[in-house]
Amino acid sequence: SAAEKSARQGLKIDEHHQLPKLEYLLGMVLIQEHAYQDASGHMQQFLQLSKEPSEIQEGQKSPDFPSNQNRSLSTRDSALTEPRDD
Repeated sequence: SAAEKSARQGLKIDEHHQLPKLEYLLGMVLIQEHAYQDASGHMQQFLQLSKEPSEIQEGQKSPDFPSNQNRSLSTRDSALTEPRDD
């Protein structure tokens, strides 16, 4: 996608990792494209590089943040596999 391409170009230019939010943005794009493993790596990079606690908290609050995705997926999956009393 164009968003993924732009984020990847930004990361190439940002050799000194001065904009950790690029990692976050690429991770979010990859989540939307269901590339969860690649997205997780970029989110971890974002958490390691970010020096702004407010940025980290903002990212972790997002419903698309990988740990939140896992929670919502496990809840949904258990609801699908548990027997129902119809």
